Amino acid sequence: MQLTKEKRIVIIYHFPHTDAYLSTYPINNYSIPVTNGNYFITGLNNSTDSDDIIYLFPFLLEADGTPWHLANSFLLKLATSNNKDVSYKDTRDIRKKASFLLDYKIFCENTKDNNNEPAPIDLFDFKNSLKSRRPTWRYYSHLMNVEKTKPELLNARTGAVYQFYQFAATLPNVDLDLQRVETLTSFSFFKQTASGSLYRLEGEKRSQTVKIAEPAPVNIGYVRDEGEDLRPLFQKELDALLDALQTDEFATDEKLIFYFALCTGERKQTLLTMRMRHLAFFEEQYLSQKKHSYKLLANRQNGCDTKYNKPHILHVPVWLGEKIKIWANSKKANERREKFKTKYGNVLNDDDMYLFLSPTGDCRYVSHLDPRYRKTLSPALGQVTRNLKAKLLKITGNKVSPDFSFHWLRATFALLLYKGCQKLIADKKMLAGTELNHIRYRLHHAHQSTTEDYLKLFSQTNELMEAQETFENVLFGDVLQNQDIPYEEK
Repeated sequence: MQLTKEKRIVIIYHFPHTDAYLSTYPINNYSIPVTNGNYFITGLNNSTDSDDIIYLFPFLLEADGTPWHLANSFLLKLATSNNKDVSYKDTRDIRKKASFLLDYKIFCENTKDNNNEPAPIDLFDFKNSLKSRRPTWRYYSHLMNVEKTKPELLNARTGAVYQFYQFAATLPNVDLDLQRVETLTSFSFFKQTASGSLYRLEGEKRSQTVKIAEPAPVNIGYVRDEGEDLRPLFQKELDALLDALQTDEFATDEKLIFYFALCTGERKQTLLTMRMRHLAFFEEQYLSQKKHSYKLLANRQNGCDTKYNKPHILHVPVWLGEKIKIWANSKKANERREKFKTKYGNVLNDDDMYLFLSPTGDCRYVSHLDPRYRKTLSPALGQVTRNLKAKLLKITGNKVSPDFSFHWLRATFALLLYKGCQKLIADKKMLAGTELNHIRYRLHHAHQSTTEDYLKLFSQTNELMEAQETFENVLFGDVLQNQDIPYEEK
């Protein structure tokens, strides 16, 4: 009896010593004998959480339950070839490729002929002169015409299969012509740098891919920020949000999460991976020149996840920084940290403890730098923001668009910042034209064009100009400063 797909993927939780050498003889005096001295391992890293340890490794089985050796060697190669610039081996992408590869094998095993009789395909039989009769091309046709797979998914599935054959072709016991597996077409294109200069890039296009549709045009009133369409809250929506944050429906830390996003424009992965060590930035030496805000540094070195791992400088209003400190030292926050320690032990020291833990003592976004990240099948990645949205819409009714997402707070911050810049320009305290770089700096945009899209939206859409009268009043003044945030929940 053949195993189902689910039973043909085994997850090996802990896979140590992947960077060590396995040999039939001792390579040096540090070689360690295993299996009664038949083999030797050399080059062990004895750290309990070193980079040569892989967690949650997918191991594939044949239909009869025996190991699919070639596929597993391929997957291990992917895992051990991870970028050494990162401090973890993340197998989520490898697990996805393992699933795609097993789909392909099962297709080949279950293929039938015109008489509906079993006619399994040999994965390495590419001798047919008609490419349409070769294994990968038959699978590609099946995805296109039978499963009608979406372009992005089709390209990912055929890409995993081709990558497997690329690996197989490097082995001495495999005779394989990759050109018969799939045809590659070379191409070149030019890319523009931020300074406007052009540079040439070379690439290859696989034949078993389909064109992905061009992104839909951005709707009027929205801005595309690095792949996501956002719009600022209208004034009545912003008022409804601020009113909602005055109710008891939101817990203290939930209110602070909203205010932090609204006042800094920061993405959820950075906000929710802030640690207790970041409280040190809410001190006098980190005050801005006019003492309106604290300068908080968020980067990999102090535990924060940021997009593209870029270091961010966040300007946190003084009133908000003070309220965050009070929350962090409250009885309720301390209880949550104790719950975390009870669950996970001393995996994090006191400084590395997450600032915004859930009521159950769990973090709301597992940082890539968290030692538990690569040991967890489905790490928390900010799902709490969906709960915050649901709670907000329940309180505000139809006063806030049902399309609202937490990331809209980023666009709202950008609008308020723009309005503040316009006031400074009008008061001759800022040179016209310099607002672009200022807004780009505060939003940490990788591309200037993204910031330009924001400015076009704000300058051309009158309806969105219903924001706050001044930038200072919104971010650093009375409007938010006087919000009542209790420090002990009822």
